[in-house]
Amino acid sequence: RNDDEVNRFLADLQERLSEPFISDAAAVTLSATIGVTTYPHDDVDSDTLLRHALQAMIVAKQGGKGLFRRFDPESDKRVRAKRETIDQLRLALARGEFVLHYQPKVDLKRMQVVGAEALIRWRHPARGVLPPGAFLPMIEDHEVMIDLGYWVIGEALAQMDRWREAGLDLAISVYIAAQHLLEPNFM
Repeated sequence: RNDDEVNRFLADLQERLSEPFISDAAAVTLSATIGVTTYPHDDVDSDTLLRHALQAMIVAKQGGKGLFRRFDPESDKRVRAKRETIDQLRLALARGEFVLHYQPKVDLKRMQVVGAEALIRWRHPARGVLPPGAFLPMIEDHEVMIDLGYWVIGEALAQMDRWREAGLDLAISVYIAAQHLLEPNFM
């Protein structure tokens, strides 16, 4: 009838399943990892309900043995949005939609520009120029961040070459994600 009742039922089911079963040959202990979704809370067709229960079970398995997890439609929306953003970023990288802007680094004692910081922007075809906060947090823990990092390094090095040819010798600072630093081929 309600979420509390479902939770009590599942906890009771797991407790009963975990009691040893004694047979002539041996004692057998079972555990159950359970994924749950409820209708009408998860208002989808029967095939999708089964898929959602499976997704919840996978989350439960990731947590350890003998757990139950409920499918969370809001969490699923966030996961799907992240996946879509990652797919869009891969496509944007292939299409050359990223650009670096350079913020000067100034030595205030000498009142002289001593370098620049590379700041990535996404020239999104529909949303315009996006700052890094609009897309980097979505990919912090994904391998596409490494691909983007290599692109930034390559572009920054190319810019340094162009500045050198123009008579400017400026260092450029770039942001490197922790997982990129740990990449075996980073150096």
